[in-house]
Amino acid sequence: MQIRIRPTHLALILTTAGLLTSCVPPTWTTVPGPYHAEVIGVTADVPQGWSRFETGKDIMLTKDGFLLNFIQISRTPYGEKYQNTELTIRPGMTELDASQIVLEAMQSDQDRRNLTIIDNRPAAVAGYPGFRLEVTFQNEDNLTVHEIIYVALTPGSYLVALARSPDRYYAEMMTGVFEKVVSSIQLDPPTEEAPKKG
Repeated sequence: MQIRIRPTHLALILTTAGLLTSCVPPTWTTVPGPYHAEVIGVTADVPQGWSRFETGKDIMLTKDGFLLNFIQISRTPYGEKYQNTELTIRPGMTELDASQIVLEAMQSDQDRRNLTIIDNRPAAVAGYPGFRLEVTFQNEDNLTVHEIIYVALTPGSYLVALARSPDRYYAEMMTGVFEKVVSSIQLDPPTEEAPKKG
């Protein structure tokens, strides 16, 4: 029997699993303003009224709970297989080619049903080239989910900033908040060693 994990539940499951294995109480911070995630070399603003969850490897934000509104900022070294595909995002790749890999991963994900592309265009993040992808899809509960993804092709790795929320209630609010978070992103100066994952 194959067990599938819904994308809307994935962040909560991973967080819970990490807490259980480490036996460390969850750490939430509600202080708004710039936060620096040293492991991935990223600084971003925490919006007023939002909480930041300490993971040690990325930036995870929510206002009302991960299943209702969720922002995640992460960096992944080039060459790792992108989820649900055998493809990799490589250094020197064009924004268009990188966006096609992300789209293929989404289209291959059986938990993203009736995927509809709202926007797919070049977009810079922190001065680095990339793209902005906006979609809606139905999950296994037939709930329409709104997702916005920015990908920036940075030195040694690519940055992913993702926002997800149920379309009916939270998407409009999330769009404005998320765009402000993305515009606040700053990256540490490049080093010879790419940011470590995990």
